[in-house]
Amino acid sequence: MPPATANLKIPKVSFAPSAGARFVAEVKERVADYFSRRNVSPGANASMVVKTVVMLSVTFGSYALILSNRFSPWQMLGLCTLMGIGVAGIGFGIAHDALHGAYSTRPWVNRILGFSFELMGANGYMWKITHNIIHHTYPNIHGWDEDLEATPLLRLSPEAEIRPFHRFQHLSRPTVNNF
Repeated sequence: MPPATANLKIPKVSFAPSAGARFVAEVKERVADYFSRRNVSPGANASMVVKTVVMLSVTFGSYALILSNRFSPWQMLGLCTLMGIGVAGIGFGIAHDALHGAYSTRPWVNRILGFSFELMGANGYMWKITHNIIHHTYPNIHGWDEDLEATPLLRLSPEAEIRPFHRFQHLSRPTVNNF
């Protein structure tokens, strides 16, 4: 456990099974109804496929150009920045949906695209546990949801340790509450 939360007593969290089952069933029904009424597939559409091709091309194209060693240091820095944007796009825009099983209605497509997480240096298996199971079971519950403790640079929970630089957090992340 990190030092900031070592002395924190984590409360036991429990849910009423019957209320949870009804909620999940209703959410699934509403989501299915949303796609049905609009006559769209719950899987990736053409723009998602284009985004996938663009993100993979930007990432691996930049990487190939970096490996060519034919550019000045400033140009290499630009290529590294471009590659970083591509890596983030793959993680947030491709692997996230694939590992949720939401990119395609075909499980094998989700499985293959989920491996893009490994290409970025992450672990899809661990992410499925920490995100799909823990985060989605205990969203925004301090001590349980590891997404709240992703970095000490951001304070995402009222229970998180207050650091002096958090007073400026609202300037960099206007959508995050300033506790």
